[in-house]
Amino acid sequence: MKYNSPAAISFMLFLFIACSSSVMAQEPSAYANDFDKGIVPILKEYCYDCHGIKKSKGKVKLTDYQSWADLEKNPELIEKMIEVLNKNEMPPEEENQPSANQRKVMLIELENAFKNAMAHSTPAAPLSLRRMNRFEYGNAVRDLFDLKSWVYSINDRIIRDHNNYFRPETGKMPKVARVGNRIMGLQQMLENRLLGVMAFPKDPPAENGFNNRGDHLSMTPTLMEAFLELSRSVVNAENFDKNCQVWNDLFQDPSQKPLTQGFGFINADKSVATHSTGLTISAWIRPTKVTKNWQTIVRREDSWRRQLLAIGDTDGTWGIWMGAGIEGQYVEFGAPVKPSVLGDGKWHHVAGTFDGKEMNLYLDGKQVGSKAIVGKLYTQSMEPMEIGSYHQKEVFHGDLNDVRLFRSGLSKPQIEEIAKGKQDVAKEEMVGSWKRKNDVKPELNQPIEVIAHKRIREFLLRAFRSPA
Repeated sequence: MKYNSPAAISFMLFLFIACSSSVMAQEPSAYANDFDKGIVPILKEYCYDCHGIKKSKGKVKLTDYQSWADLEKNPELIEKMIEVLNKNEMPPEEENQPSANQRKVMLIELENAFKNAMAHSTPAAPLSLRRMNRFEYGNAVRDLFDLKSWVYSINDRIIRDHNNYFRPETGKMPKVARVGNRIMGLQQMLENRLLGVMAFPKDPPAENGFNNRGDHLSMTPTLMEAFLELSRSVVNAENFDKNCQVWNDLFQDPSQKPLTQGFGFINADKSVATHSTGLTISAWIRPTKVTKNWQTIVRREDSWRRQLLAIGDTDGTWGIWMGAGIEGQYVEFGAPVKPSVLGDGKWHHVAGTFDGKEMNLYLDGKQVGSKAIVGKLYTQSMEPMEIGSYHQKEVFHGDLNDVRLFRSGLSKPQIEEIAKGKQDVAKEEMVGSWKRKNDVKPELNQPIEVIAHKRIREFLLRAFRSPA
């Protein structure tokens, strides 16, 4: 289905805001003589006991400041003093309090000092507003529309992380950071991407070879036209609706049933990288076709580090298969199951587990295969787990539901409990899940125009959300 609405949301908005201001500030000498007569007597009476020579609570020692010039060297302290005075947090409520007039005098003089300090502070380095380069643009569009595909193929040479070295939750850098530096085009040509969408011309590199220098990423009228044309080609791509995971929230006619977009993804919790002791993949399946070709239940593709659960035939064994990256290599194990058992039109529970010593496969709560495999599971990949297909290949024919991912190898009794339909099994170990939504035709309780405006508002909030 191709989206050709003339009211298509345009997602590339360019905002150039220039702000300028000038601050007319006093010279410190203009009121330097007032320091000893104005604020110091108040500080001596109410503040020096806790923030003076004998004591310096909070590492604040006000007796160190002998003039406004001294105090203005510490604008952070001035700002904090203004804050606690405004909130009546200082002096503490159990201590003697300054009068309202004394507090007012302190606030006026401190605010003047803060303005003066900021006016004479070192100005921030000017920031060049720039556009995105084409690699950043592609990533932004994928994020904005939650795409299951690349936007376009580019032949840029990009440094990419090969061992997920950036893990803030660990509080440290690894001893070794493995990265690669190769042209991306071939990989993207082989993988799923939007049809008919071409990237804008290659960004010119700076003298150091990088192509994200602000002073090199300017915007010309011609390039603006190219961006607008590119944005139209994205939303009008033949397979945009099939890859846009927010299609129903943004584009689908609200009076019609939501567009069915296959199954979905599981984005694993980041705790997988630091707290995993193994792996369990659990799912309910109802195949409508059983063939020798593999049918993906769940798969995360990451070279030898991939993880999967599938049904199909390999080397004459038709059944349930599990694969994972263990000790630097991809290991795969299959347990034989009669095709007629899974092809009976009923729902069946399947699961695969690995605990560092064994890989086990289960059908309807019963163990159907086990293989001794000793080694450490690779857990650093944060790629999403794709459900029901592998880049739109090895598609699962039938229904899938209640797919769960655990960061440990669950025991046989735990798998039996899940197969009985229990939902709270090993919840502390579950790092991701997916369930099929009920396909119900919506009932309109608002005019379509109101719904459209609401969608646009939510889209803009998504587009301009804080990076934090």
